Amino acid sequence: ANYLTEVGLVGDAKLALEALSAEVQARIKHRPSDATGGAVLAGRAKEARRAQLEPLAASLDAPIRPERVVQSLNRLLPDDAVVCADPGTPCPYFSAYYDVSRPGRHFITNRAHGALGFSMSAALGAWVGRPQSKCVSVMGDGSFGFTVGELETIVRHKAPLLMVVFSNSVYGWIKASQKAGYDKRYYSVDFNRTDHARIAEAYGVKAWRVEDPSKLDAAIKAAMEHDGPALIDVIAQPLQDTAAPVSQWMG
Repeated sequence: ANYLTEVGLVGDAKLALEALSAEVQARIKHRPSDATGGAVLAGRAKEARRAQLEPLAASLDAPIRPERVVQSLNRLLPDDAVVCADPGTPCPYFSAYYDVSRPGRHFITNRAHGALGFSMSAALGAWVGRPQSKCVSVMGDGSFGFTVGELETIVRHKAPLLMVVFSNSVYGWIKASQKAGYDKRYYSVDFNRTDHARIAEAYGVKAWRVEDPSKLDAAIKAAMEHDGPALIDVIAQPLQDTAAPVSQWMG
């Protein structure tokens, strides 16, 4: 997405935007009467997003829909929480549906960089920088396989992270691409299901495995109340079969 520059501005982003806002405020009274404010447009977009999310998040289908996990975290996390999302399954859902209710860096993702295993280490770093906040890592099971060794570091430092694994036994983005663009010619995208909760427990992490959607909230609450690192292994809907909020799959 490359665009020609019509007006180039050099300056600190915050100071430049504050100065630009001051200039705009002085001109608002001269704008066309039928113009719609940005806050109104943003509000409409949020309402449309909410209407799309709610029926999916209310589903009691199993495997558990990713939307239900996002909505549970929206309800249960404190507003100063820091959520770090891996590429893969968490990427589209948290980018579209996770609610950030206060300004500041409370949602961190490396969307489109493809760095599986990012969020566990990112959440540890977020906790080091903001230990008073609940720091959360959300990842797919492919990402868990890339970064599982960092559980030892997390336990050694007694970091009270909340880690959520979307366990769907697939490299979801790649399989969805092969489904949409390559006539379901699947290659090297499926793997056996791993019991991530038992692996986490072997490292000394308190862990839960959730298959029943109705028990998801209880597991999240218990994990948040635990005074050390906690992991929830969610048996989730495969990404290629979901209603992922993306315009198109890669490839």
